Amino acid sequence: MIQEQPRQDSFRWMILFMLFAATTINYLDRQILSILKPILDVELGWTDAQYGMIMSIFQASYAIGLTMFGWIIDKYGARMGFAISIIWWSVGAISHAFAVGVKSMGLSRIILGLGEGGNFPASIKTVTNWFTSGERVFATTLFNSGANVGALVAPATIPFIAAAWGWQSAFIAAGVLGFIWVAFWLRMPKEPRVKLAEESSALARAEKEEARESIPWRKLLTYRQAWSLIIVRFLTDPIWWFFLFWLPDFFNKHFGYNIKESALPLIVIYALVTVLSIIGGSLTKYLAGL
Repeated sequence: MIQEQPRQDSFRWMILFMLFAATTINYLDRQILSILKPILDVELGWTDAQYGMIMSIFQASYAIGLTMFGWIIDKYGARMGFAISIIWWSVGAISHAFAVGVKSMGLSRIILGLGEGGNFPASIKTVTNWFTSGERVFATTLFNSGANVGALVAPATIPFIAAAWGWQSAFIAAGVLGFIWVAFWLRMPKEPRVKLAEESSALARAEKEEARESIPWRKLLTYRQAWSLIIVRFLTDPIWWFFLFWLPDFFNKHFGYNIKESALPLIVIYALVTVLSIIGGSLTKYLAGL
């Protein structure tokens, strides 16, 4: 038992790194289209309204994917559910390379959105399985910072890939990254080899029993915690999605910013968000301990 604990600890951090990498790829995939919008304005001849509609379709598909993969992950487990999710969205990413118009690009975004919905349910479930309640907030913050890193990596790499091998190659490269991730993920342990020490405590047993209990949706809406999360996300998500989907085009049209020449403004913005995300997680852990 004593010899197994260090191995479990090393596996935990390997798995957390995999969650971080998956979240980075997830946001890289969804960011490509906004980075390439100036090029695709010419290639596809779409309007800003059509582009906005395609992004709205993606958001709706993503919402459906969250619910769908929540069920899949509960039924088949986080390990297999995550693999299905990233294979799905990697196929969706590659399909963008074959889009020839607004409709086919919209279809690709639907496939991508449905698949990407599995990332966060699977990641949170995995963190719950491998980390104690005192560690979960910080672990969640670390893998969630991949969202900011993905948004940071995209402007630093995508324009150069597109310039060298064509805009289609950027989508193909992102899809291939997803398949590589799956190959490593399926080699990870299925579950902790040693039960977490916390599981022996009364609190952990109570949490475990509560997790097994089926809670109706109507009951969830009676919790103040649920409404605090809903309201906060309602206020902050539109700003974050604007950053992701419209910031490159906004800079290009209003400030003459050419991302092919320098990705520095976008990199600085997303780097600051990444640092603040990690600080926020650490602050939450500190305040929870007060």
